[in-house]
Amino acid sequence: LATAPGPWKICSWHIPHPLMQVGGKEDDVPWGPYEECRKAGAIIATGHEHSYSRTHLMDNFATQKFVKTPVGPLVIRKGRTFAFVSGLGGASVRVQKRGDAWWAATYTKTQNAQPGALFCTFHSAPESKAECVFIDVRGRRIDPFEVVSQTN
Repeated sequence: LATAPGPWKICSWHIPHPLMQVGGKEDDVPWGPYEECRKAGAIIATGHEHSYSRTHLMDNFATQKFVKTPVGPLVIRKGRTFAFVSGLGGASVRVQKRGDAWWAATYTKTQNAQPGALFCTFHSAPESKAECVFIDVRGRRIDPFEVVSQTN
C-alpha cells in the first residue's frame, strides 16, 4: 500500500467484513484490505450496516487481536489502528446482533440509536491529534474519543 506523507491516513470503503460490524449483514470484504490499512496505520472507515460501531485498537484484523485502552487517546501507528462503521445516515436503524470483545463503542436500535454521523477534527501541529465524536440528530454526543497518530 503506497501512502502519502503526513500523519493522517484513512482507508474507506462501503461494505465491511461481517466481523467488523455489529449488525447482521453477511456481505464480505476480505481481510486483505483491512490488514494493508492497519500496516500503514490508516484509520478504517466503512458503512453499509445501519448502525455505528468502533473497534478498540487492532493489532490484527484477521485474528481480531486487539488492545483495550479504556482511558486516554487511541494511539495509532504502523501496525495498529481502529475501524469504525458509520451507517446511520439513512432512514433505518438496525438492531445489534454482535457484541464481540473488540468493540469499544456501539450505537444501534438496541441502544435506541438515532441517525447521526462521526465528526473528527484533525490537527498536525503541535501534535498529530484528532478529536472525534459521533453526534446524533438530537445533538447527543454518543462516542467522544481522541486519536493520536504516530505514523510518520
